[in-house]
Amino acid sequence: MYKKWHRARKRKGLSEMIGALFILVLLVVSFSFALLMFDSFTGYQNAVNTRAQYNSQLAREQIGFTSTIFGASAAYNFQGSGTLTSAAGGNLYPVANMNFTSGATGWVFTRNYPSPGGLMVGEFDPVKFVGSKSGPGDVFVDYQAPGGIKVSAVGNWTYQFTLSSAEISALSSGTSTLKLSLGENLVNPGSSSATTTVSYILQDAEHPKSKVITFPVTLPASGWSLQTYTPALATQQAFFSSSSGVYNLIIRTFISIGSASSTPSEETLYFDDAGAVLSLTGFSSAAICPYFAVAPLAANLTQDVSLSLTSSYTQGVTQTVYLYSFESGVFVPVGSASVGSSAFTNLIDVSGLAGGISDPQRFIQTTSATVTPPGCSSIATSDGYVIAKVYSVASAASFSGSLSSGVLTDFYTDTGHVSFTVTNTGSSAVHLVSFWITGSTGPTQFASTLSGGSFFGEWVAPGQTVSATLAYAWSPGDYTIELVSSLGGVFTEAVTAS
Repeated sequence: MYKKWHRARKRKGLSEMIGALFILVLLVVSFSFALLMFDSFTGYQNAVNTRAQYNSQLAREQIGFTSTIFGASAAYNFQGSGTLTSAAGGNLYPVANMNFTSGATGWVFTRNYPSPGGLMVGEFDPVKFVGSKSGPGDVFVDYQAPGGIKVSAVGNWTYQFTLSSAEISALSSGTSTLKLSLGENLVNPGSSSATTTVSYILQDAEHPKSKVITFPVTLPASGWSLQTYTPALATQQAFFSSSSGVYNLIIRTFISIGSASSTPSEETLYFDDAGAVLSLTGFSSAAICPYFAVAPLAANLTQDVSLSLTSSYTQGVTQTVYLYSFESGVFVPVGSASVGSSAFTNLIDVSGLAGGISDPQRFIQTTSATVTPPGCSSIATSDGYVIAKVYSVASAASFSGSLSSGVLTDFYTDTGHVSFTVTNTGSSAVHLVSFWITGSTGPTQFASTLSGGSFFGEWVAPGQTVSATLAYAWSPGDYTIELVSSLGGVFTEAVTAS
C-alpha cells in the first residue's frame, strides 16, 4: 500500500514540474512576443516621426526667384565714402516715385461709377509724348465716349504709404509739416462739352471716411501746372492724431463727357510730380553725394542692374538710395530701408523696383561728359559710369553712420549664359545641391561639383539672397528652371527667353 502511494506521489510531482516548466516557457514566449511587438511599434513610430519631421522641414523650405535673366553679368565691388554725419532738419519722402521718372511702382488705378458706353483707362506713360514737368514719365486718365451719348466716371490713381510712430507724433504735435505736390496737364481735343474736376486726397487707410483731407485742383488752361498743397496746422494735427499709420494718397478725377451729336468725345489728363514730403523739425538728416561715381559696367546692352550695400548707424534711420538718371538729370529713388545699429545689407533690384517698366540704361552713362547732379559737385564721367547717393533721416538730434563696400552688378544680353537671383523666403536654412534648365533640347543639370554655380552645395539662410551666372547656350523659347535642395525640395520657375 505504501509503495503504491509513493509511486503515485512521485508521478504527481513530476507532472507538476512539467506543468510549471510549460507555463514558464509560455510566459517567456509571450514576453518575447510582447517585446518584439513593442520594438516593431517603436520602429514604426520612429519612422512616422522621422517622416513627419522631414515633411515639416521640407514645408519650411521656401526659395523664391527674384530675377532670372538669359544673359551674363559683371560685378563691380565699390568703396564709396565711408561715413555720414547728420545735420539738424531734413525731409522725408514717403512716396518714392515722386515724378514717375522711373515708372509708376506703387500707384494703382481704379475707376468708379462708369456709365455704360464710355471707356476710361489709366496708364503709365514712359515717353511723355505731351511734354514733361520734370523728366520723362507720367500717369494719365483717358475717357472716351461715342457720339450721341453722355457718359461719366471717376478715376482714382492711389498710392499707399506708411509712417513711423515718431513721424506721426511730429505731425500730430505740429512740430513737423506735410506738403503735397502735384503737376497736371489737360489735353482736350475738341471736347467742349466735357466737365472735369480733379481732387488731391490724403486718406487714412483704416478710417477712409472720417479721416480725409481733400484739396481741389485747379486745372491749367494749357501746358503743365505744378501745385503744392499744405493743410492748415489744425487740420494736419486733427488728421494725424490717433491715426493708423497707413495712408492713401489719391488723385481723383471726375469726367463727364459727350453730347447729342454724332462726334465722339475724348478727355485726357496727365499727372506728374505726385508726392508727399515731410519737413521734419526735430529730426536730423545726412547725405553722401555721390556715394560712389564709378564706371564698372560692361559695354553691353543692360537688362537689369542690382545694387548691394551694407550700412549701420548709431540711431535707427530711414535710408534711401538714389541713382542718377543721365536721361533726365535727376536722382531717382531706387530703394529705402530702416537701418539701425546692426550691420544691414540692402539688395536692390533696380529694374524690379521700377515695376519692370524702367529702362536701367538711363542710369548708365553712354558718353564722356562732366555732369552736376542735384546736390553734388561736378563729376567727370565716361561711358559706363553710374552715380549713386545715400540719404538718411532719423527722429533724433544727431546721428552718424557707416557705409561699407558694396557690389554693383550689371546683367546684360549674352546667348551663352543664364543669370539668376533667388531668396530664401522660408523659416529654415536650405541646402541647395543642384540646378536644372529644361528647354527644347531637354534638361541640363548643374550640380554642386560644376563650375559656375558658386553657391551650390552651400546653405542659404532665411532671408539671404544669392546670385549665380551659369554657362548655358540658349536660343529664344520657353524654359523651365528648377532648384533642388538636399531634402528633395524642388523650386520651379517658367521663363520665356527672347
